[in-house]
Amino acid sequence: MGCLRGGEYRDGCEVDWTLDAAGRATLQSYPGELAILHSSLGLDGDNLTARRLRITGIASSCGSNVSGFTVQGANDVIEFSSVHGVTQHGILTHTGSSNTTVHGNLIESVGSECNLDHGIYFQRSGRITRNVVKDTRCGYGIHLYENPSNVVVAQNTSVGSRVRGGILVNCSSNCRVVNNIFAQNATEGITFRGCSSGCLVDTNITWQNGLGGVGDSLARQATNTRSVNPLFADGEYRVTSLSPAVDTARTDFSYYPDRDGVASVRGPRPDLGAYER
Repeated sequence: MGCLRGGEYRDGCEVDWTLDAAGRATLQSYPGELAILHSSLGLDGDNLTARRLRITGIASSCGSNVSGFTVQGANDVIEFSSVHGVTQHGILTHTGSSNTTVHGNLIESVGSECNLDHGIYFQRSGRITRNVVKDTRCGYGIHLYENPSNVVVAQNTSVGSRVRGGILVNCSSNCRVVNNIFAQNATEGITFRGCSSGCLVDTNITWQNGLGGVGDSLARQATNTRSVNPLFADGEYRVTSLSPAVDTARTDFSYYPDRDGVASVRGPRPDLGAYER
């Protein structure tokens, strides 16, 4: 395990982590401190974990095609980290990646005003769980595209995409989008465009999206979508005790710890969204 002491790191436009770890290699902030990276971090090897890191303030001289985290390896994990203000995607998994875990992160104000850049752009297998994606400048909060398969998108909160929707579902097979909150996005909460066998879009909350809760060609296949006010309590989109997200999630698509580190369900059932009330 490698720890970065708290402070700011300026190592150029992009740092590529190319190790193939036999077990698991982890790069994280030193306990009680926060390492702030002013470079894109590429997980290009296998079995790598990036934990509790912040990426922000990448130099404008790096151009307009710089994502926060990128993934090209197998079994890589990005967790409990944050990305702010990068010019392209917050987290990008390339077509060479597989079984990627994106869990418990905060992705905010990413993308340029003119390019179709996304909060989380996910192109292969794995899971996206317990993340908050807010204020995506041009693209979707979460973008499942280029025919990914075997993907779980569960207990995320995707809010305030300026031009597009909370999520685009355009998959091959076995994509499951369950227990999420999609609110106040410019178009649909869920744009459900393509998916073959084994797809499930179920038990999600949508609220005040510009073109409604679920749209596009497969909208009728979405089940148990509730258009109700999630009753956010703060700017990181925790919910109040009266929220319809509380105690209403499917247990088979619930993941812990939540973004605040809560390790298990607190009520009779888990909660929708990134936090356990």
